[in-house]
Amino acid sequence: MIGPLEITDEFCVAVDGAGGPTEPTPAPTWGTIARICEGSTFGQCLADEHCVPAPVGSFRQCVQRQGIHDCPAEEYTERHVFFEAFEDERTCSPCTCGAPTESYCQTSVSLYPDASCSAPTFTVSASSIEPTWFDVNPKGQAIGAKTATVPTYHAGICHAQGGELDGDVQLLGPRTLCCRP
Repeated sequence: MIGPLEITDEFCVAVDGAGGPTEPTPAPTWGTIARICEGSTFGQCLADEHCVPAPVGSFRQCVQRQGIHDCPAEEYTERHVFFEAFEDERTCSPCTCGAPTESYCQTSVSLYPDASCSAPTFTVSASSIEPTWFDVNPKGQAIGAKTATVPTYHAGICHAQGGELDGDVQLLGPRTLCCRP
């Protein structure tokens, strides 16, 4: 017999780390374990009595009954409810990723006064998050050539969504133990 069930930090965790399946964690654990040993006739008992030996060590004398019940008013007044098993019916919704934020592309653009591209008159870093226009050349100066680097993409952040915990842990096979204090 085991019980009570201890469920700590109920939340969901992605199994593969890539927005795939999720599972509840940590798994439930039992907080207390009880061992039920049935007694037999011990010593000299009357026909309507059931005699048991005195408890040894940390063992207790208890009466037990399947299900959840109140304890009798005499002698066995300390009530404990234990369970034989549990069924974890908790599930997690799938993890998803929202639209990325803070992503951008960036390149470097240079302008030259002639086709030889030897000495740029203007070089600027252009990106999708900076202003889209620049005063690039002094008045009256021609643009003879231009170059640009291959744009680089900066990924940004995807905010996780989903992974909500749903369901409960069902306790199975209750037994009531009523013990002597």
